[in-house]
Amino acid sequence: LPPLPPPPSVELLLAMPRPKVMMRLWSMIAQLGVTRITLTNACRVEKSYFSSQAVDRSRYMAELQEGLEQAVCTRMPEVRIEMRLKPFVEDDLDALCPPGSVQRLVCHPGSGPSIAQAVSRERPGGLLLA
Repeated sequence: LPPLPPPPSVELLLAMPRPKVMMRLWSMIAQLGVTRITLTNACRVEKSYFSSQAVDRSRYMAELQEGLEQAVCTRMPEVRIEMRLKPFVEDDLDALCPPGSVQRLVCHPGSGPSIAQAVSRERPGGLLLA
């Protein structure tokens, strides 16, 4: 049998949702095979969300582990928590997701193209969904 290609590198950049919602998302994110999750603050995110159990490492690691078990996957996603979106985008994003090797998509509900239509055919090294 020929060797399997490496799994796709898909990263997720999310404004922190309500803690109750985030606790439900951890497992699903792991099941989907996301390699890195970055949670950031945004203008509508309450600061108290970042002191909740949803960003407590011991709590979310258990949820991620459960998601990996259900998906029969062994790649634990990296989790980053960034308190300020603008400095993260300006200072750190290019180092984490180089523009030439990671395709970046801003997802917005509406009438635009689907993710499948927007992903380039050249298949860069990875994909960042924000």
